[in-house]
Order: sequence, then C-alpha cells, then structure tokens
Amino acid sequence: MGLRLACVANWDMSLPEHLASVGLASRFDVIVSSADALAPKPNPAPFQMALALLDVQPTRALHIGDSEADWLGAAAAGLRFAPTPMSTLPARLGAEAA
Repeated sequence: MGLRLACVANWDMSLPEHLASVGLASRFDVIVSSADALAPKPNPAPFQMALALLDVQPTRALHIGDSEADWLGAAAAGLRFAPTPMSTLPARLGAEAA
C-alpha cells in the first residue's frame, strides 16, 4: 500500500532492540519511545517526533492504538486515530483487499 510506518510507544530506550528481538523492528521506518521524546503519551511529543522523522504532516497520518493515552495523544498531535484490532482496519478504512 506504500505506507510508511512508525512505532510510537510508552517505552524505555530499549524499544528498538526489543522490537528487533521479536522480529518486528524492520517493519517500521521510524521507532519512537516516550523516552526518546522525553514525554509519555498522551503528551503529543512522541507523535510529533515520529511525524518529524517521517517528514509527514499530521493530517496525512493515522495512529492505531489500544488505549485512551493513544487516542488523546494522537488527537493532541493532530492525527486521526483508529482503535485496534488491526485485523479489521482495512474494512474500517474501506480498503479491503480485492
């Protein structure tokens, strides 16, 4: 689909290594922890850092999360929000595979 993906998480500085250990780090263009941004979600700082690293405007981004902190932080940074589960996201976005 040509999407650029970021992982934005309330985590310590070990987030990239943790994602690598479970085989997921290579799936993301950008990985931002709350420790990197010096603020946890719902503060918009982690989202803003990810957007800056991706060089993407908030209006062109969607955050998928599982908590109120995700929703509030995304909204504060100007992003749209969709709740998990990811398995239903294509249908919710009207992008079901043909």
